[in-house]
Amino acid sequence: MLNIFNQDHDLAIPMGIPHVFRFRPPNEKTISELKEHYIWFSDRNSLNDELDSNPEFVKLSTNPEEQKLLYDTIAEHILDPKVKAYFDKHMNTERLQEFASTKIKPFVSSFGIACFTMYTINEKLWDIYSENNKGVCLHFDSSNDPKFFHNILPMFYVSEIKEREYSAISQPNHIIDLFYKKTKNGLMKKNLDF
Repeated sequence: MLNIFNQDHDLAIPMGIPHVFRFRPPNEKTISELKEHYIWFSDRNSLNDELDSNPEFVKLSTNPEEQKLLYDTIAEHILDPKVKAYFDKHMNTERLQEFASTKIKPFVSSFGIACFTMYTINEKLWDIYSENNKGVCLHFDSSNDPKFFHNILPMFYVSEIKEREYSAISQPNHIIDLFYKKTKNGLMKKNLDF
Protein backbone atom coordinates (compact mmCIF):
# COMPACT_ATOMS: atom_id res chain seq x y z
CA MET A 1 0.00 0.00 0.00
CA LEU A 2 1.25 3.49 -0.90
CA ASN A 3 2.01 5.74 2.02
CA ILE A 4 2.47 9.33 0.83
CA PHE A 5 4.64 10.01 3.87
CA ASN A 6 7.17 7.43 2.67
CA GLN A 7 9.27 9.79 0.56
CA ASP A 8 11.37 6.87 -0.75
CA HIS A 9 8.40 5.45 -2.70
CA ASP A 10 8.29 6.21 -6.46
CA LEU A 11 4.71 7.54 -6.24
CA ALA A 12 5.24 9.62 -3.10
CA ILE A 13 4.09 13.22 -3.21
CA PRO A 14 7.15 15.37 -2.45
CA MET A 15 6.47 17.70 0.46
CA GLY A 16 8.47 20.44 2.08
CA ILE A 17 10.61 23.11 0.45
CA PRO A 18 10.44 23.81 -2.52
CA HIS A 19 7.06 22.04 -2.92
CA VAL A 20 3.94 24.05 -2.16
CA PHE A 21 0.27 23.19 -2.53
CA ARG A 22 -2.90 25.14 -3.04
CA PHE A 23 -6.40 23.91 -2.24
CA ARG A 24 -9.05 25.13 -4.66
CA PRO A 25 -12.84 24.72 -4.76
CA PRO A 26 -14.72 23.14 -7.67
CA ASN A 27 -15.70 26.32 -9.50
CA GLU A 28 -15.13 28.28 -12.71
CA LYS A 29 -12.15 30.20 -11.35
CA THR A 30 -10.33 26.96 -10.56
CA ILE A 31 -11.11 25.53 -14.01
CA SER A 32 -9.91 28.78 -15.59
CA GLU A 33 -6.66 28.63 -13.56
CA LEU A 34 -6.01 25.12 -14.84
CA LYS A 35 -6.90 25.85 -18.46
CA GLU A 36 -5.11 29.19 -18.68
CA HIS A 37 -2.09 28.31 -16.49
CA TYR A 38 -2.29 31.09 -13.94
CA ILE A 39 -2.80 31.45 -10.20
CA TRP A 40 -5.90 33.28 -8.98
CA PHE A 41 -5.18 36.05 -6.47
CA SER A 42 -8.15 37.13 -4.36
CA ASP A 43 -8.60 40.75 -3.46
CA ARG A 44 -8.67 41.38 0.26
CA ASN A 45 -12.43 42.03 0.27
CA SER A 46 -13.18 38.45 -0.79
CA LEU A 47 -11.08 36.75 1.89
CA ASN A 48 -12.75 34.48 4.42
CA ASP A 49 -11.71 36.61 7.40
CA GLU A 50 -12.44 40.34 7.45
CA LEU A 51 -9.33 40.87 9.59
CA ASP A 52 -6.98 39.40 6.96
CA SER A 53 -4.76 42.10 5.43
CA ASN A 54 -7.01 44.76 6.89
CA PRO A 55 -5.60 48.26 6.24
CA GLU A 56 -7.44 49.56 9.31
CA PHE A 57 -4.60 48.05 11.37
CA VAL A 58 -1.96 50.19 9.62
CA LYS A 59 -1.29 53.71 10.85
CA LEU A 60 1.31 55.96 9.29
CA SER A 61 4.11 56.81 11.70
CA THR A 62 3.67 60.07 13.59
CA ASN A 63 7.34 60.19 14.53
CA PRO A 64 8.55 63.70 13.53
CA GLU A 65 11.79 62.32 12.06
CA GLU A 66 9.82 59.84 9.93
CA GLN A 67 7.40 62.56 8.83
CA LYS A 68 10.30 64.79 7.76
CA LEU A 69 11.92 61.89 5.93
CA LEU A 70 8.67 61.28 4.03
CA TYR A 71 8.34 64.99 3.21
CA ASP A 72 11.97 65.29 2.05
CA THR A 73 11.79 62.10 -0.03
CA ILE A 74 8.69 63.25 -1.89
CA ALA A 75 10.06 66.79 -2.33
CA GLU A 76 13.31 65.58 -3.87
CA HIS A 77 11.46 63.46 -6.43
CA ILE A 78 9.26 66.27 -7.76
CA LEU A 79 10.80 67.18 -11.11
CA ASP A 80 8.30 69.68 -12.45
CA PRO A 81 9.29 73.18 -11.19
CA LYS A 82 5.68 74.39 -10.92
CA VAL A 83 4.60 71.34 -8.95
CA LYS A 84 7.69 71.69 -6.75
CA ALA A 85 6.89 75.37 -6.08
CA TYR A 86 3.28 74.50 -5.19
CA PHE A 87 4.46 71.65 -2.94
CA ASP A 88 6.96 73.89 -1.14
CA LYS A 89 4.39 76.65 -0.64
CA HIS A 90 1.31 74.62 0.38
CA MET A 91 2.55 71.36 1.85
CA ASN A 92 3.88 70.80 5.34
CA THR A 93 4.57 67.58 7.22
CA GLU A 94 1.14 67.57 8.90
CA ARG A 95 -0.77 68.03 5.63
CA LEU A 96 1.44 65.45 3.94
CA GLN A 97 0.79 63.04 6.83
CA GLU A 98 -2.94 63.51 6.43
CA PHE A 99 -2.77 62.98 2.67
CA ALA A 100 -0.44 59.95 2.89
CA SER A 101 -2.72 58.32 5.48
CA THR A 102 -5.55 58.32 2.93
CA LYS A 103 -3.34 56.23 0.60
CA ILE A 104 -2.79 53.31 2.99
CA LYS A 105 -6.10 51.58 2.26
CA PRO A 106 -5.75 51.74 -1.56
CA PHE A 107 -2.13 50.62 -1.25
CA VAL A 108 -2.95 47.57 0.89
CA SER A 109 -5.99 46.78 -1.26
CA SER A 110 -3.84 46.77 -4.40
CA PHE A 111 -2.26 43.46 -3.38
CA GLY A 112 -3.76 40.15 -4.45
CA ILE A 113 -3.54 37.19 -2.10
CA ALA A 114 -3.03 33.51 -2.86
CA CYS A 115 -2.59 31.01 -0.04
CA PHE A 116 -0.37 27.95 -0.18
CA THR A 117 0.62 25.18 2.19
CA MET A 118 3.64 22.93 2.34
CA TYR A 119 1.68 19.78 3.19
CA THR A 120 -1.29 18.12 1.54
CA ILE A 121 -2.49 16.35 4.65
CA ASN A 122 -4.45 18.99 6.47
CA GLU A 123 -8.10 18.09 6.88
CA LYS A 124 -9.13 21.60 7.94
CA LEU A 125 -7.59 23.19 4.82
CA TRP A 126 -9.21 20.55 2.59
CA ASP A 127 -12.57 21.33 4.22
CA ILE A 128 -12.30 25.11 4.06
CA TYR A 129 -10.45 25.82 0.83
CA SER A 130 -11.60 22.98 -1.39
CA GLU A 131 -15.27 23.23 -0.44
CA ASN A 132 -15.55 20.27 1.91
CA ASN A 133 -13.14 18.02 -0.01
CA LYS A 134 -14.92 18.51 -3.35
CA GLY A 135 -12.15 20.52 -4.97
CA VAL A 136 -8.54 19.89 -5.88
CA CYS A 137 -5.09 20.34 -4.43
CA LEU A 138 -2.62 21.89 -6.89
CA HIS A 139 1.07 21.06 -6.55
CA PHE A 140 3.80 23.58 -7.42
CA ASP A 141 7.56 23.32 -7.35
CA SER A 142 8.48 26.85 -6.29
CA SER A 143 12.07 26.41 -7.50
CA ASN A 144 10.76 26.43 -11.09
CA ASP A 145 9.79 30.10 -10.75
CA PRO A 146 11.66 31.66 -7.80
CA LYS A 147 10.76 35.19 -8.91
CA PHE A 148 7.03 34.46 -8.72
CA PHE A 149 7.26 32.55 -5.43
CA HIS A 150 9.71 34.90 -3.69
CA ASN A 151 7.04 36.25 -1.32
CA ILE A 152 5.91 32.89 0.01
CA LEU A 153 6.31 33.13 3.76
CA PRO A 154 4.74 31.23 6.66
CA MET A 155 1.37 32.31 7.96
CA PHE A 156 1.32 33.23 11.64
CA TYR A 157 -1.87 32.49 13.56
CA VAL A 158 -2.40 35.00 16.33
CA SER A 159 -5.13 35.56 18.89
CA GLU A 160 -5.67 39.10 17.62
CA ILE A 161 -4.43 41.41 14.90
CA LYS A 162 -2.75 44.43 16.43
CA GLU A 163 -2.41 47.90 15.00
CA ARG A 164 1.03 48.64 13.60
CA GLU A 165 2.83 51.88 12.93
CA TYR A 166 4.09 52.04 9.36
CA SER A 167 7.26 53.96 8.50
CA ALA A 168 6.92 54.20 4.73
CA ILE A 169 10.44 55.48 4.03
CA SER A 170 12.72 54.06 6.73
CA GLN A 171 10.97 50.66 6.94
CA PRO A 172 9.01 50.19 3.70
CA ASN A 173 8.78 46.39 4.10
CA HIS A 174 7.35 46.58 7.61
CA ILE A 175 3.84 46.49 6.16
CA ILE A 176 4.46 43.04 4.63
CA ASP A 177 3.73 41.16 7.85
CA LEU A 178 0.14 42.39 7.60
CA PHE A 179 -0.35 39.80 4.84
CA TYR A 180 1.06 36.92 6.88
CA LYS A 181 -1.01 37.12 10.05
CA LYS A 182 -4.37 35.49 10.50
CA THR A 183 -6.52 35.17 13.57
CA LYS A 184 -6.91 31.68 14.99
CA ASN A 185 -10.68 32.17 14.69
CA GLY A 186 -10.35 33.15 11.01
CA LEU A 187 -9.32 29.64 10.01
CA MET A 188 -12.58 28.28 11.40
CA LYS A 189 -14.84 30.44 9.23
CA LYS A 190 -16.45 28.75 6.28
CA ASN A 191 -18.24 31.59 4.52
CA LEU A 192 -15.72 31.66 1.71
CA ASP A 193 -16.06 33.63 -1.49
CA PHE A 194 -13.32 32.63 -3.91
